Amino acid sequence: MPAPAEVAAGALIIPNDVIFEILSRTPMKSVCRFRCVSKSWRALVSDTVFIAAHESRTEPHLLLVANSANQELGSQGRDLRLLDMHGNVVKVIREVGFYSAHCPSLDDAICVTFDYDGNTNLVNLPTGKLIITSQNLINGSFRRSRLGCHRPTPFCSFGFGLAMPSGSYKAVRLKTRDLNDPSQAWECEVLMLADGTGWRQARSHAPSPVSETFATTVNSVLHFLSILAVSVCVLRFDLESEEWIKAIKGPRSEDGILLSKLTHLGGTLCMTEYTYTRQHMAHD
Repeated sequence: MPAPAEVAAGALIIPNDVIFEILSRTPMKSVCRFRCVSKSWRALVSDTVFIAAHESRTEPHLLLVANSANQELGSQGRDLRLLDMHGNVVKVIREVGFYSAHCPSLDDAICVTFDYDGNTNLVNLPTGKLIITSQNLINGSFRRSRLGCHRPTPFCSFGFGLAMPSGSYKAVRLKTRDLNDPSQAWECEVLMLADGTGWRQARSHAPSPVSETFATTVNSVLHFLSILAVSVCVLRFDLESEEWIKAIKGPRSEDGILLSKLTHLGGTLCMTEYTYTRQHMAHD
């Protein structure tokens, strides 16, 4: 029998093997916090035997979603392959289309795909089930332009997310006729992905031009990156109220060109950015 765990005087003594069994079934974030309990607990959760046991008793962490061609006879679809942290394929979701964007939700496990027919699919990655399929995301003119038509079509920026507390999945589309003309208004349209009623105009246009194709969704709010000259602004659209709310002022670059990108990490909006000067560009 292993030696008893280190405990405070008068506390219940729990054998180390019991602690091992309990912690090996505990979520990783909680296990990391338990390292502070005592030196023996820290040594326990750092041991390679414990790490292997914990890994074997938990669901694999999805690290990558990749597209692959469906090799079955007569199929023209695209599969999604879900890979774990070791590069192993843990699930294949058949013929759901091209991976396009991550759609944050209550369980943070929804992604958006497009198929060859112009349909948009919301896919639950752990279960592999289609939550919603919508035929209205890409309108006719924009779809034809993707297939080779050279007629003028709007530049679009898309956002997807779960409106709370209603629990409705929505898509938001911003459109402009001239990407290089800052004076052009960016029309804002909203689509309820479940009801099939099509796009409808939001109450107001986007406050300023948008710089990325896809928005980042955090806590039921879409975040669109807007870069003007050397300043950055994050436009915010509330999915539940369908209103533009107060924007976030980003960093400025006085010495060079600022390149930024939005993402989210653990439910928090994040921005990565770097600058480079025109002189540096000339040397490269």
